[in-house]
Amino acid sequence: MNDIPPAQEAITADVRVLIEAEVRRALAARGRPARRPWGAVIVAMALCATLLGTNAFASGAGPASLARVNACYSTTASSTGEHALFLLTGAQSNCARGEAAVSWNQQGTDGVTWKGQWATSVQYNENDIVYDGGSEWIATAPNTASAPSNLNQNWGLFLPPGPAGPVGPTGPQGDQGPTGLTWRGPWSSGLTYATHDVVLDNNAEWIATASSTGVEPSTATSGWSLFVPQGPQGLQGPAGPMGPQGPAGPAGPSFIFPPPPCPPIC
Repeated sequence: MNDIPPAQEAITADVRVLIEAEVRRALAARGRPARRPWGAVIVAMALCATLLGTNAFASGAGPASLARVNACYSTTASSTGEHALFLLTGAQSNCARGEAAVSWNQQGTDGVTWKGQWATSVQYNENDIVYDGGSEWIATAPNTASAPSNLNQNWGLFLPPGPAGPVGPTGPQGDQGPTGLTWRGPWSSGLTYATHDVVLDNNAEWIATASSTGVEPSTATSGWSLFVPQGPQGLQGPAGPMGPQGPAGPAGPSFIFPPPPCPPIC
């Protein structure tokens, strides 16, 4: 055990805790009280064999990744108050009198990996799970830029969208918004205007910054502020159609021309 790297020694300690919990659970199921831990030397040898990949203590049933480790837990404490744990080999299947049978998986099946929102630029591997379109999908094959759908063989539906939830309660009333503007049309000297009133005067729009009466916005030095200036002069429009013929004018004065002079032969 001294040759095991520190990281693996940490795993050994974690596995020992898990095994101890499993043994205690098995004894509790049989109505036997849980006692002090078993011999540390025997357990360390069993854990080293499992962590180093050997199947010497496996039952041999199923593939190596799913092999079960079977053991017998001594219900009788030693002189130091500890209990022994004897791992069974393939040729031994039953525990002796005064021993309780316990077992655990040597290695679990492959799990799934949550990858969050699906993205076109991410490389996904088998058993990766993503969220897309309101559903969760599990990758059935490595893929990139292959959007999940029921027609895509690279993905399988893992969790469909849930039903719509009930309508939530009405929230509290929000804060009052800022004061809006009031359109008052063309400015008139006989009207009283309040703050935020908007009028049209001298081809521009003005907003009142204070109440006033008879103060023309385009000439005032206070109480009004230019809101929308007059627009630029537009382009000259096209010539209109010819109008109808006007009525006949009055008759002019008459004029009598003198007779032409008589030729010399007269």
